[in-house]
Amino acid sequence: MSSVSAISVIDLANELCTRGAINKRDVYSISPSLPERVENFKQDALPQGIQEERLPEDWLIQLWQRVDQVLYPNIGLEVGSTVTPSAAGLLANWVSNCTTLGEALALFINNINLLNRSEHWDINYSDDEVIFTFTFLNQALYPHIAIDRSMSAMLAWAGYFCKQAIEPVRASFQYPQPSNVEVIKSCFGESITFSAANNSVIIKREVLSREIQGNNPYVKSLLEQRAKKVQAVASANTWEEKTLGLLNRKLSQYSYIEAVCDELHISRSSLYRQLKSEGTSFSLLLKAVRCQQHQYAVEQQMSVQELCGLLGYKDISTYYKAKKRGDFNCALCG
Repeated sequence: MSSVSAISVIDLANELCTRGAINKRDVYSISPSLPERVENFKQDALPQGIQEERLPEDWLIQLWQRVDQVLYPNIGLEVGSTVTPSAAGLLANWVSNCTTLGEALALFINNINLLNRSEHWDINYSDDEVIFTFTFLNQALYPHIAIDRSMSAMLAWAGYFCKQAIEPVRASFQYPQPSNVEVIKSCFGESITFSAANNSVIIKREVLSREIQGNNPYVKSLLEQRAKKVQAVASANTWEEKTLGLLNRKLSQYSYIEAVCDELHISRSSLYRQLKSEGTSFSLLLKAVRCQQHQYAVEQQMSVQELCGLLGYKDISTYYKAKKRGDFNCALCG
């Protein structure tokens, strides 16, 4: 099972608990660590860097399936239509710094794997309309309330970014007509089709020209660089790729194998076995990345103190010992 944005899992758990759809016991049964993180989210006390963290997709699926079992038909629409700025992850922050809504939506669709690799959007244009088609690649695992949430959230956040509500022309859903048709119409307009060939929402093409308020091109470029590093982790297939992705993302944090294991949700012994089966080890990967980043630091004329922080060394003496051992011989990178 792949990973999803950590903040999307925590935010969903919080929203479901707040609405009484699930309780703390449900959240605890998914992961003993999740209730505390939900509580920290409520208190705006999430750790720095949470926007780039990943959690198992299975946790997200379990949350949706538990709600589906209690027959709460409006929950997906309620959660999706609620914009919580503190729940903006890496993708939402990146999108918010686009110039126009059209640019923002294209960026969102092309980088949806930052949120959830199982979500898939297609976009098609006509002379005066734009058709957004949505599906889950693991469709059998997600109930239709999750579809409601993703589609309504796209409209809600788009309206939030350009400070003007998005009014769909029409929409369609693959699932049969449910009992809460009027609630669905309040989100997607009067023209709704059920048991359709696909899940889609259609808006007027002129809407794409609306400006995003408060965008910052410089911040956008920085977030693009962060996104590339997170995508390397999200799309990694081997344990070597996953480990390298984390080391390259933030070496000062992931130079400790315990931090890598926590992020990848694997025990230390299991990660050791997996890397060994792939012909490598954590220490070899760490040395290779440190070698590469050391070369960069020297080229940038960083101070020794800055260099130690970048490479994840506790103190200067530890760095000098590593240098004396020849750890920064760039042959290690080959």
